[in-house]
Amino acid sequence: MPYMLMIVEQPEKRRSRSVENGRAAYDRMQRFTEGLKARGLHRASDA
Repeated sequence: MPYMLMIVEQPEKRRSRSVENGRAAYDRMQRFTEGLKARGLHRASDA
């Protein structure tokens, strides 16, 4: 089954997040993408 990850953030939440927390969130999204690729379920990504 194909999956789609869509992240929608409130702008003020994103602005108030620390750089470290932002990187951690991005790393989680990247791991999710890699997991889909490994299972042959990834179709596309865009940031």
